[in-house]
Amino acid sequence: MNRIDAIYAILIKVFEKGELLSKHLGRNFGDISVSEVHCIEQISRIEEANVTKLSEGMELTRGAVSKLTKKLLQKGVIEKYQKPENKKEIYFKLNDQGKEICLKHHHEHQKLEEGFKKLLARYEDQETLLLFLTDLNEAFKEMMERETENEH
Repeated sequence: MNRIDAIYAILIKVFEKGELLSKHLGRNFGDISVSEVHCIEQISRIEEANVTKLSEGMELTRGAVSKLTKKLLQKGVIEKYQKPENKKEIYFKLNDQGKEICLKHHHEHQKLEEGFKKLLARYEDQETLLLFLTDLNEAFKEMMERETENEH
């Protein structure tokens, strides 16, 4: 097996373990999916969060964000509102349940961040790591966009 094949094989194992970890951590949020938790987190960060701003922040299509916010509204963890001067635009905010989920998510991320930073500090060539992960993120984004386009 050459180096590229070995790296690819390990990468697949990393993704599989990451998916399992994500599902495991997701159990802490009941019927709220990982994507929904990330949407909640973005709503907490973005002032006057609307579908467009959430789409940009999450790097998802507006259609995907619309579906997420609709589910979160149905589950009663976010609220929608409009400004008196603009009845056309819909904004989102967290209610108490959404704030609780966001806080729990923040604590989980802090634990993961500590572990990953210790791991990353072991490597001298962090520029190559950064380049690879940036490229990988962009590749996933493009794949997701293609898949979303194929759904329509």
